[in-house]
Amino acid sequence: TNTFKQSIPFVVSDANTIKVGEEVFTLGFPLGDIMGTKSRLSSGKINSLYGLQDDPRLFQISNPLQPGNSGGPLFNSKGELIGLVVSSLNAKYFYENIGIIPQNVNFAIKSTYLQNLISMMPEGDEILKRKNMVKQGRMEEQIEQLNPFVVQIKVY
Repeated sequence: TNTFKQSIPFVVSDANTIKVGEEVFTLGFPLGDIMGTKSRLSSGKINSLYGLQDDPRLFQISNPLQPGNSGGPLFNSKGELIGLVVSSLNAKYFYENIGIIPQNVNFAIKSTYLQNLISMMPEGDEILKRKNMVKQGRMEEQIEQLNPFVVQIKVY
């Protein structure tokens, strides 16, 4: 199993180093089988270091997201995992109650919380001390490297 761990190219980055305006991207499965079985890219920026009502556990991101993106990875421009996609504003609620449709107001839980969970695992220290092997530079090359490690999980 040590060989497999070494082949994972990305690291879980420290969310405290992330700044507003940074480019970020997700790889996920929006709308599930409707779109197909291959992952889809969604890119955007960090809009805020806080979620709704200044929730410090979340980033606000501008990436367009759909149901099916939840639980997917949020990567920075170095190909480091900085969060997990968790939610969008409820457009139906905002339209019915305020008369607006929010555009690309989405959230990701910060990697800090993922690091805490990983540290409780027997191999946690080894995972958290890995070196980032994702090629720096072009997003296209990073996506090719990261895609094999992004999978869809279905619950029936």
